[in-house]
Amino acid sequence: MKRPNQHPHSSGGNTLHRPSSRVYLDGRIWIIYVALFSISIPWYWDPNSDRTLWGLPLWVGVTLVSSFLISLFTAWLLVFRWPGEESPQAHRDE
Repeated sequence: MKRPNQHPHSSGGNTLHRPSSRVYLDGRIWIIYVALFSISIPWYWDPNSDRTLWGLPLWVGVTLVSSFLISLFTAWLLVFRWPGEESPQAHRDE
């Protein structure tokens, strides 16, 4: 007899299909985001600093690089960590 939460094609083991599992949003991801956004906001730079990078103030270069890293990290999360829909073929193979 199948339990109500059990997948209809499963053999009756203790493995329940839980699509609401939020493993893809663990604490390490939030820590990385906080670090990257903290670096990208120039609140810690000396306002009188005259250091430059390619003709721009150094804080602009750091902000641009940080923004690029935030974009790369977000893209990586969406490609490799975000849950996708299971194909109908996966249910037939069980």
